[in-house]
Amino acid sequence: MNVQTRPSLRQAIALLAAVSLGAGAATVQVADFAELQSAVAGASDGDEIVLAAGTYAMTASLTFSVANVTMRGATGDRDDVVLDAGLGNRRLAVNATGVTLRDFTFARGMASADGVAVNVAKTGATLENIRVTGCLVTGGGGAFFYAFNNK
Repeated sequence: MNVQTRPSLRQAIALLAAVSLGAGAATVQVADFAELQSAVAGASDGDEIVLAAGTYAMTASLTFSVANVTMRGATGDRDDVVLDAGLGNRRLAVNATGVTLRDFTFARGMASADGVAVNVAKTGATLENIRVTGCLVTGGGGAFFYAFNNK
């Protein structure tokens, strides 16, 4: 005899909660640019990337393409963490909603030919306690762009 039973509402809620908790966001601690680049590229929705104090010599642009990722300096003091783009045509770009960037300095980004050094192209991004300094802009570019109505 094959008897099929339906789960109770309580069992269904417990199962849903277990699945949701199992897919939790990660906190990734980084201490150099290679680790940071890997963390950004491998981020999942809801992840937090925590930057140890220091200067990160950027060898490429950083682009956030996954929603609801947070990147923050570990100490809360923006002067303790510096992303140094070295005026080498490297940028910081946000191409996903709900991204939070806070507690660091972005220095010496470069943009040319209508590009921007810091480009926030999706709404819903949060920028807190960020310093943008020493950026070079040529050929009609800009140091900072924030899209207010882009969805």
